[in-house]
Amino acid sequence: MMEGLGEHSTAGEMGPLLGAVAATASPQSLMEYSSDADFIESLPLVVKYRVYTLKKLQAKCAVLEAKYLREFHSVERKFATIYGPLLEKRRQITNALYEPTKEECER
Repeated sequence: MMEGLGEHSTAGEMGPLLGAVAATASPQSLMEYSSDADFIESLPLVVKYRVYTLKKLQAKCAVLEAKYLREFHSVERKFATIYGPLLEKRRQITNALYEPTKEECER
């Protein structure tokens, strides 16, 4: 972390930047802002850059998560068709609708 940008001193005090942000982010002071954009604009420039960068990273994560979920759903559909006949056979056996042959019982 850069000098003076928020690291804690040995006494446990906040650096000047974190102290300013912590003071700005108190519940009482947050009520002054009508929107998140107003709050972000009130932050120091380096903190704004962090916030905007984190927002961009979160958007990229959301895109990847959507892609993951689409592919996961595709794999689920593929295996549902593979498992379908096996599960149906199990259902028939457990409900005594089908009696296995001797060959099916052998290991």
